[in-house]
Amino acid sequence: MPRMRRARRLLAASLFAAALGMSVPAAAADDAATSGRLIRYENDALTVHIVRMPVTEVLSELEQQTGATVKGSLLDPREVSADFKAVPLAQALARLLGDQNFALVYGEGGRLRVINLLPGGQVSAAPRPVSASPTTTVPTPGVAPVALEEFAQIIDGQPPIKCDGQLAELLGPVATYRQLLDTALSHSDASLRMQAVGVAIRSIEGQPELRAKLVSTAAGVDADHLSQLIESAAGNRAQEFASNVTAQTRATEVRAKFSTALHHLRRRGAGAGG
Repeated sequence: MPRMRRARRLLAASLFAAALGMSVPAAAADDAATSGRLIRYENDALTVHIVRMPVTEVLSELEQQTGATVKGSLLDPREVSADFKAVPLAQALARLLGDQNFALVYGEGGRLRVINLLPGGQVSAAPRPVSASPTTTVPTPGVAPVALEEFAQIIDGQPPIKCDGQLAELLGPVATYRQLLDTALSHSDASLRMQAVGVAIRSIEGQPELRAKLVSTAAGVDADHLSQLIESAAGNRAQEFASNVTAQTRATEVRAKFSTALHHLRRRGAGAGG
């Protein structure tokens, strides 16, 4: 049984990194063209039309509509402008909060219980090149198709990644992708699970060659399959893990894939977190 679970985690690690590798420039938050304010939470999605509204007021409105509690401190309590409709909550908050890390905690019945605002800036990421057009899941020309098992070996062969803060205290000044994934899936501290996901994402998104191999690996894998792999690896934290990835990646295509996987998990009632 331990061997089978390790194999499932290895497979999940491969797909996790592959999906993160489908990096495309994230669109900037849209400025609302007209006055008026609208914030509506429905079916775990957010519709927003605001102009220069303090982000503290946005969070306060979310508390009222969701019944959840916002915990932690804002890194930048600025004014925000945004205009979007029925965007999954994790993705919507990522747009509104910018570089602020956060974690969403769900309770019974998939009800949102807590929005945890987490410390940001743990590890600086290398700037990502801006493409002239969005990248799709089509493998990069010149890069041979990479199987999941082969990619797992590639991940294991990568040099350690710099860590800081609490992660450094736990794992040391550097950690492998495998160590970060294990922390993201199984550590008892939700803050450390969130931070481990963020460090892995920023590292992958900053390496064009590795990203190209990951894109090749991820091609053709649908969100339902992804949700099943996450569930096998993360167990009762499957929803939290998918939510953490959705919240922290700056790649719009990756957000969409993990957001859809998260909806599959919620529909099946799998992995409510904790």
